[in-house]
Amino acid sequence: MSSRDAQPARKAEKQGSTKRRPRADEAATEEREARSASEAHGAGKDRSADKERHTDKERSASKAHGVVKERSLDKERSADGQGPSALDRWFELALAQRHFAPPLVLLIALGVGFWLGLGAALLVLAGAVLLLVIALFWASVQSLTGESDLNIEEALSLAAPSVEEEQKRAVLRALKDLDYELRIGKISQEDYDELSQRYRAEAKRLLQRLAEVEAEAKAAARRRLETRLAARGLLSQAQAATAQAVVAETTREPSVGSQTDELSDAVEPATTSDSQTDEPIATTGEPPIDSTPDEPGSSTQSADDATDEPTSTSTAAATAAVDSQAEEPTGPSRRCAQCGYRSPLSASHCRGCERPLAAAGKRLCQGCPASYDASEPSCPVCGVEADDA
Repeated sequence: MSSRDAQPARKAEKQGSTKRRPRADEAATEEREARSASEAHGAGKDRSADKERHTDKERSASKAHGVVKERSLDKERSADGQGPSALDRWFELALAQRHFAPPLVLLIALGVGFWLGLGAALLVLAGAVLLLVIALFWASVQSLTGESDLNIEEALSLAAPSVEEEQKRAVLRALKDLDYELRIGKISQEDYDELSQRYRAEAKRLLQRLAEVEAEAKAAARRRLETRLAARGLLSQAQAATAQAVVAETTREPSVGSQTDELSDAVEPATTSDSQTDEPIATTGEPPIDSTPDEPGSSTQSADDATDEPTSTSTAAATAAVDSQAEEPTGPSRRCAQCGYRSPLSASHCRGCERPLAAAGKRLCQGCPASYDASEPSCPVCGVEADDA
């Protein structure tokens, strides 16, 4: 090939390469944009996770403060108006100044050893060790009897949610995300059915475990109450035998079949709001019964009522609470100012307390949760015209 024929070929090759460069640049730009979008999505998830962890920490701290306050109130009640004894004040003073004890003991031992010899110094050290053992024993006895104050680590460990509670929140949140992914078409109906069945089975198991833990805690509290009342002579032998029989009945393992049927209704809705999924589902409990009543007759009657009440009512109440939450709408809704229940935008009265949602002289918008004056022809927020029918 001659040089004249090679020049047009090189020109054509250069033009083709210049045409391919913009396409490569566009592909690189699209790739960078996709990478930045994925990074932004991941950063949003991290921020939401950090926010949830911060909320859990604040909730745990508030519960810990309540536990410490309740322990101090119980300690004041158990004192029956009497101040601490001289021995208690001496031990509190010694514990407050315990940091100065080691150097003080060493100085005393050196002084005694210098003036009286090595044997006296060893006796001083042995006496100090004996006092240390007595102080540690006294502190352990106080912690076992519940008279010592809780530190912040113990309070946080008591107020922290259980493992089952954390797993339940995660499963309910996963059900909500799964329903959202089905609506936007990210997953198929077959995958949704498979994953939803798996998550619901796990939620049933966790709710059943939480119900069992609640029943065990109530049985333990009832046993402590009956023991205290029997020690004070406020229960007869027949009542004590009845109380023991009721406690033995409540400690039995609940029926798995009935519990599963109830819990299947509890986890039926998958699109609950964040505030509902973060709240504990089994939040029922009995109010504490006063262990030091003024009249023996009233305390005996309260003990009889406590022992005659079946334990299954707690599970039924928990299921009813979950069912009431499950009936709330998942789309646009309006919150009641009285009870906090959410009703559809088409409802004029609250479905929780049956009270009117609109205040006097106000009109409810059918397109958004806003309310406006009845004299206005349309909603000032979304522009939907008023329906006078």
